Amino acid sequence: FEHYDDSSARSDQMLKQVAVPQPPRLEPQEPNSATSTTIAVYWSMNKEDVIDSFQVYCMEEPQDDQEVNDLVEEYRLTVKESYCIFEDLEPDRCYQVWVMAVNFTGCSLPSERAIFRTAPSTPVIRAEDCTVCWNMATIRWRPANPEATETYTLEYCRQHSPEGEGLRSFSGIKGLQLKVNLQPNDNYFFYVRAINAFGASEQSEAALIS
Repeated sequence: FEHYDDSSARSDQMLKQVAVPQPPRLEPQEPNSATSTTIAVYWSMNKEDVIDSFQVYCMEEPQDDQEVNDLVEEYRLTVKESYCIFEDLEPDRCYQVWVMAVNFTGCSLPSERAIFRTAPSTPVIRAEDCTVCWNMATIRWRPANPEATETYTLEYCRQHSPEGEGLRSFSGIKGLQLKVNLQPNDNYFFYVRAINAFGASEQSEAALIS
């Protein structure tokens, strides 16, 4: 209030004319925008609104096996931009998200709530169950949460690959194994990711196949 002590009548009039913002419009979750531990949230606002910042809320949806009185995690971010990324979330989880716009007059009503989902948990390569021929290997893995996974991506590279060779990958795998043709007498690192419509899991721990 001290800031306005010596203001002119015109400034007072301008201050009175600034309305509380309208509720922002939350955008639906974009495909492939999540990881196992993050979600990206976007929204839009009315052009005529004067906005200083946004308060974005994220609350975990209760799990089927959760007790009624269990505490539910709630996260809040204050940002200037019309997007944000929530981090350190749990994989395979649904989160309720909503946003409010703030200016020096006050805070808008909350936007409509939307459900956002993190990507699946990281699968594990069953190195002991992989089979190897002289120029071929069958790589097998197990999912952490099969219900949350739609497909898998298998990535691999030579253990001592030339600079710039990079990872090769097979995507859209429906099952839990894949045969891969390889160069004989060489060592390869294999990794697997679980995929759903919202994003990809982290890379699994490497399995060394000789």
